[in-house]
Order: sequence, then C-alpha cells, then structure tokens
Amino acid sequence: METVSPDSFRRDVRVIGLIGVAHAFSHFFQLALPPLFPLLRVEFDVSWALLGLLVGVFYGASGITQFVAGFAVDRFGARPVLLGGLGLLAGGTMVAALAPGAYWLFPIVALMGVGNGVFHPCDFAILNANVAPQRLGYAYSTHGVGGNIGFALAPIVSYALAAAFNWRIALACMGIAGLIALGVLASQRTYLTSHPAHDAHTHTLGGSMAINSKGAQKGPFCAGVAVKSSLNELSQLAELLTSGPVTITLRSSGSPDGTPVQQEIVVDDFSGSDGLDEEEALYGD
Repeated sequence: METVSPDSFRRDVRVIGLIGVAHAFSHFFQLALPPLFPLLRVEFDVSWALLGLLVGVFYGASGITQFVAGFAVDRFGARPVLLGGLGLLAGGTMVAALAPGAYWLFPIVALMGVGNGVFHPCDFAILNANVAPQRLGYAYSTHGVGGNIGFALAPIVSYALAAAFNWRIALACMGIAGLIALGVLASQRTYLTSHPAHDAHTHTLGGSMAINSKGAQKGPFCAGVAVKSSLNELSQLAELLTSGPVTITLRSSGSPDGTPVQQEIVVDDFSGSDGLDEEEALYGD
C-alpha cells in the first residue's frame, strides 16, 4: 500500500475523478431501463405494475448487496469488488437488450442490482485510503455530484437512443459505454487501492449482529427508526394503490382563441387494462 502524501494534489484529483466517474455510471444504469418502460409495455403487453416491480427487484438486490459488500471489501479489497459491480451493471444492460419477454428481465435486473450495491462501500474505502484528509470533503462532494450527473444523463440518453433507433439498441449502446468505462477504470488500477483489513476473516454477519444486540445502543435504535420509516412509506404506497381511481388534472395556458384549457386523465388501477394508450397519454387526442 502506497503512503499518500498530503501534497499529492495530482494523485488526489485523479482518484477523485475516477471514483466520481464510477459513481456516475452506477446512477446512470439505475435509470437506464425505466425511461424505456412505455416501449416495453407495448412490445411485451404487460402492466405498469409488473414493470414497476422490476425497479423494486433492482433496488431490493442493491440494498441487500450494499450490506454484504462491506465484508467483501474488507476481505478482498475495494478494486476487484468495484470492477465486478460495474461489470454486472454494464453486462446486465447489454443482456437486457436481448430479452425475449418481460419476465426474462427479472433475473437480469436482480444481477444488475447486485452490481449496483457495491459502489458506496468501494468508493468510500478507496477515497479514504488514497485522498489526503484535507481534501476528503471535496472528494465526497465530487462523489455525490458524479451520481447526480449520472441520474441527469440517463433518461436523456436512454430515451434519445430509443427514439432514434429502438429500445434494444439503446440498452446495447449504454452497456457498451459501461464496458468502456470498466476498461478505463481497470487501466488505472494503481489508483483504486484500499487499506486491507488483516482480520477480515473475523468480520462476519453474526459478529455484526452481536454488536447490535448488546443493550439499547444507537445501532438498534437507528435500525428501528429505519424500519419504521420504511413501513410508513410502504403503508402510504399501499393506501395510494388501493384508494381507487387517481385523477391527474392537466392545465395549459389556453387555446389559440384565449380560452383556458383543462383536461383530466383518470388512471384506473395501474394495471394498464383501461385508460389512455401511450399515444394519447403522451400527445393528447
């Protein structure tokens, strides 16, 4: 492990830039598929609920993996875990372009979620190991900005490629871009080091649970707050989905003769069985 000098500004900039790009691709791939849902719904003749479940599977796998990835980073180092995660995201996106049906996308997005879940443990381990302490604040900020840039670009790129070609080519192109980024990161491997945990073999799930079980400590309290918050969110979502038709009111500045225009769209039950088709929903009459 190389010792990081406080004056190694150039090295710090490179490490921060590489991690920012990696995090941008993580967020980019999170929104690569959802903008294409209207096209997938038409081609595969499935409901909005099923397509939404794809997103749930992705983030469920990502959340579980993010916890486990911490142990993997301690034992194997951040670099191989990070490169493996980006490989799963990029490769999964390319494989999704070949899906013959919507149900084939479920195992694909699950694997993509696993790939997405490794980024935060890896990114922060690399930044903490390589960036001088006085520049860690900038490093964390750049990390967050990179993720937001990925979120901002994904819908634009995804929809633009699908509009110009089709959704399969769009996914393939985005997957190829991810593989190129993977190659660039792999070529900069000397900047993606992390401090090894020499006692990583003792870091187990049982040990972590034992820490949280010792009295009324902050860990259980925070976990309880998180669980309660999650249950509240799920309760609100369930109430929305079961409360009957949802009315969306659209208002424009007016018709050509100056008469105000108001249109209401009723979304019946999120099943896609009734209501407007895609063309009406997007373009009106």
